[in-house]
Amino acid sequence: MADLIEKILGKADDLPVLPHIAMEILTLIDSENSIPADFQSIIENDQVLTLKILKLANSAYYGYPREIISVKEAIVILGLDTLKSLVLSLLTRQMLSKGLDTYGLKRGELWEHSITVAMIARSIAKLMRLANVERYFVSGLLHDTGKLLLDIYLLDNVEKLKAQVNEGGLDFSEAEEMLLGFDHAFIGSKLIEQWNLPSFLENVVCYHHSVKRAPDIYKKDAYIIDISDRLAYSIARGSGTDYKVNKTVNPAEYGKLGLTVADIEANLETIKTSLQSMKF
Repeated sequence: MADLIEKILGKADDLPVLPHIAMEILTLIDSENSIPADFQSIIENDQVLTLKILKLANSAYYGYPREIISVKEAIVILGLDTLKSLVLSLLTRQMLSKGLDTYGLKRGELWEHSITVAMIARSIAKLMRLANVERYFVSGLLHDTGKLLLDIYLLDNVEKLKAQVNEGGLDFSEAEEMLLGFDHAFIGSKLIEQWNLPSFLENVVCYHHSVKRAPDIYKKDAYIIDISDRLAYSIARGSGTDYKVNKTVNPAEYGKLGLTVADIEANLETIKTSLQSMKF
């Protein structure tokens, strides 16, 4: 199995490149010692990124009454957390917008699903008053990166995979495990490890389809991404041909996070509005 994992990870060179600046920002987000000036200096070194951020900061979505003319001003007005999310969304969009034939995902659908999961996960973390809520946004954004690699590897075996789904009644994650011995969540975690990103991201991504297997320290975090993943299917595209998976959430599950149906529904409505307003 180790040889197969290494072979699949070797295909990472075929993926759209995640910019070095994204790696720096991901590391800063996980650091409790980072300050606004750290982000400002990184962003200002990339003129294209700076222009995109200022364009978005001045959009009708944020509704600020006067023009924002600098990254420093954007941090003050929008808040550092909002800016972090904007930057990562912009930097990962190319990588996550790829069409995935194995999963029946058209161009842009994985991106739409991922950004929706990210927004839901962050909103749940805020409701739970958890520290460093941006880690949950990033986990949601990257939770399906393993599909990018398995799409390349499984394309020649897609009929076997679909047979497991159609005839065996499995969802795609279970079919992947049956065929390979692991699923896209596991490969995604290995890709995150290969990128030298924080262990929090590695573990949450790895276990978002198998929460019970997660180390105790990450069980709650993986569960947040699991629920966010399922909730996202109700308001955005991204299921592809994975129609067998149970994407619903039993309202009783919210209680495990100390939340109510009203909490979740109010946040989903806000996120729907945000998705409709975003013009990246």
